[in-house]
Amino acid sequence: MVLAFDMAKKRGIEVVGVTTVAGNGTLEHVVLNAQMILQTCKELEVPIFRGEEPFGKGKELSEYFYGQDGFGNTLLDF
Repeated sequence: MVLAFDMAKKRGIEVVGVTTVAGNGTLEHVVLNAQMILQTCKELEVPIFRGEEPFGKGKELSEYFYGQDGFGNTLLDF
């Protein structure tokens, strides 16, 4: 996302939204992580669209690799 915002600014492209889905972490953590990135990039006006929780096979999260928050347990306050 950081690279996308940087490239969009350099090329005059408008980012109109961010979509999220559960994957490396729960949907709640993924949305919070997207909010942290938007705040860091000073792009708070860009809306976040929540996707779906996984269902069936593949629902396991990779906490052992990505941490409980899906973002390496960064513990950033925002």
